[in-house]
Amino acid sequence: MKTSGARFRRMNLKIAKSRTRAAMNQADVELVVRLLGGPMPCTRIIHPPSDSRPEWMLDIRERVEDQIGFLQSRYMHQRSIALTTYPTNAELLAREIIEQGIDMRFIARVGVYAEALEPAQEALIRQAFPNAQFWTTYSSMEFGIIAIRCPSDVRYHHLMAHKLGIEVLRDDGNPCDAGEVGRVVITDYFNRISPLIRYEIGDLAARGECSCNMTRLPALSEIVGKVRGALLHRDGRRVVFTTLSVALRDIPGMRQYQVVQDGVEEVCVKYVAERDLTPEITREIKQEFGYVHDYFTTAKVDSIPRGKNGKYYASICHA
Repeated sequence: MKTSGARFRRMNLKIAKSRTRAAMNQADVELVVRLLGGPMPCTRIIHPPSDSRPEWMLDIRERVEDQIGFLQSRYMHQRSIALTTYPTNAELLAREIIEQGIDMRFIARVGVYAEALEPAQEALIRQAFPNAQFWTTYSSMEFGIIAIRCPSDVRYHHLMAHKLGIEVLRDDGNPCDAGEVGRVVITDYFNRISPLIRYEIGDLAARGECSCNMTRLPALSEIVGKVRGALLHRDGRRVVFTTLSVALRDIPGMRQYQVVQDGVEEVCVKYVAERDLTPEITREIKQEFGYVHDYFTTAKVDSIPRGKNGKYYASICHA
């Protein structure tokens, strides 16, 4: 399947894989575990793949308080000392753990995947789980693991170039220079049941040169995240959400937020907080865009629901 460059819109796809291709995915998971030093008893808090789930898995839609209780119970009864979840959920867990002063020193490993990880999220996670080894991968539903974080130099993610062709391209289709952010386009060399050729997954990233001696695999120096989360400026350019996301997160009292842009001038910021944050939110919107949208609104809500895949989307752009 090929995509159409700037006109790309990601579709809901079901990808079929051969047994050989599925085995390659499992081999990548085992590689990550080996690089981390071997397996540990683990609790997974994710979107369950089916209604029935194993005893070591909890539905990510459960309340944060119940998730913490599940981690504690799993440690007490099964000696589970590792956690795997999504970055946005790990952030919510970390905030609650820090605010409540809960002792999570028994957690020896924390891993996050399936979403782009922001530095502020990682800092919170490390604070909440002070004894934990931290890992992350860059993956997608279509391709499985795309890159694994370098255990030697955490600034880089090594690409699974033995099975995937990964390009980072400018809008004109030419390759980006090292350190230059561009669109991620992938070809799967081995999935012959559902061939994906130069498939644009909707992510932004930058290539880099990792100097570690652990692997010869090429690397990414930055993973920005989804193009669909980039907002639209009235001058036509895309505004990557990273800077605004950090600014909103740092507003005192902010617990959760979501920016939804339905049109060039139609922006609504939903947020969870105990007080009205409209003045601060408006200030940050103006700081980022240089103006406040003609139809800009805020909505203080009790909670912001996850998507059907169990993930939070901090920014959604329909424009």
